[in-house]
Amino acid sequence: MIGLYIHIPFCKSICSYCDFYKMIASDKRIDRYIEVLIDELKKKRTDLIDVNTIYIGGGTPSHLGVSRWQNLFEALLSAIEIKKIEEFTVECNVEDITEDLLMLFRDHFVSRISLGIQSFNERKIRLLNRHHTKDQAIQNARLIRSTLGENISLSFDLIYGVMGETIQDLKEELDHLLNLSPDHVSIYSLILEEKTILHRKWEKDEYIPLDEDLESAMFFHIKQTLEDAGYVHYETSNFAKPGKQSKHNMNYWNLGQYLGLGAGASSHIDHIRWTNPRNLNRYEANVQSSGTDFIDIETLETIDQMKEELIVGLRKINGIDLSQFYRTHQISAFEQFPVLDVLLEEKWLVQEDEMLRIATDKLYMANHVFRKLI
Repeated sequence: MIGLYIHIPFCKSICSYCDFYKMIASDKRIDRYIEVLIDELKKKRTDLIDVNTIYIGGGTPSHLGVSRWQNLFEALLSAIEIKKIEEFTVECNVEDITEDLLMLFRDHFVSRISLGIQSFNERKIRLLNRHHTKDQAIQNARLIRSTLGENISLSFDLIYGVMGETIQDLKEELDHLLNLSPDHVSIYSLILEEKTILHRKWEKDEYIPLDEDLESAMFFHIKQTLEDAGYVHYETSNFAKPGKQSKHNMNYWNLGQYLGLGAGASSHIDHIRWTNPRNLNRYEANVQSSGTDFIDIETLETIDQMKEELIVGLRKINGIDLSQFYRTHQISAFEQFPVLDVLLEEKWLVQEDEMLRIATDKLYMANHVFRKLI
C-alpha cells in the first residue's frame, strides 16, 4: 500500500499549538501555491499509480475555498485512478464547513473528513485560540451527517489536559462527542512544543500545565468511556468504531510507503525518506525545475528500520508481531534489543503469544518505552 499525503501549510491564524512552519499568507500567495502544487502533482503522475489512500492536511486546508478545491480535485482525479483509492481524507476546520464545500467533497469522492474540533469547552476553545464555538462545532458536525449521510466517515480531533481543565469538564466534552457519534476519534494530551504560543506563556509563568496524575486519570477515563461506547482503542491516541480505523494512518504505523506533495511534505519509499523544502520559494523553484532539492534525506539502515518498526509498532494497542519481526530481519527482537527483556520484567511490556505490546496500565506513559528503545 502507498499513501499519498498532500500538505497545505497555510493557517488563517496561528493557533496555540501550531507547528512553527505553518504560515499565514495572502490570497494571491495561496493561489500561486495551489498552482505549484498542481504542477508537482502532474509531474509525479507516474509515482501515483499504486496509491491506495489520500490524505489532505496541514494548516487549514478547508480554508482554501470552493474554487481552489475544485482546481485541486480536478488535477488530482486526472492523475490517479479513483477506483483504487480505499480512503480519501480531508482535514477541515469547524468554521469552514458549508453545504457547498461538502457537496464538492461528495462529488470528488472524499470518503472521510477529519474535523478539527479540539474542544467543546468554550474556555478551552479560547485558550487554544480556535475560531469556532461549541455550538458551531455541534451544528457543523450534524451538517456533515445530514448532507453526506453514512457515505462519509467522520473523525474528530480533540485535545485534553489543558490548563485549568477538570475531570468534570472532560466528562461533559465526552458527552457531546458521544451524542454526535463520530466514526473515529483522535484525542491527544496537550504538549507544550517549542515555538508555540502556549510554550512562550509557560516560559513567562502564564501557563500552568496540569498535574501528571490528573492527566493520567483523564487518559484512562477517555479510554474507558469510549470503549464502553463501542469504540476500539487501536493506537495510543486513536479510537474507532469497528471497521472505521484510519487506513492511511495504519499504513504509516505499519511502516508502509507514502508519497508527500507540497511544501514540507515528507515521503518514505523503498527505505528512503525525504522532505520537500518548507520555504515556499525554494519549494516552487524545485517543482519548476523538476529537481531533487530535498531536506532531511535519509536512507534507513537495517538497524534503523528495526528500531522504527518497534517504536511505531508499539504505538498500536495490539503491539508488534514478534514472529513477523523475525521473518523480516532473521533475528529476534529480544536478541537485537536486550532492553525489551528489562521492560518485560519491569512490566512496561506484555507478551501474549507472538504479540508484544505496552501494558494497558502503562499506555499513558508510552514515551518512557520509546525513549528506552532510542
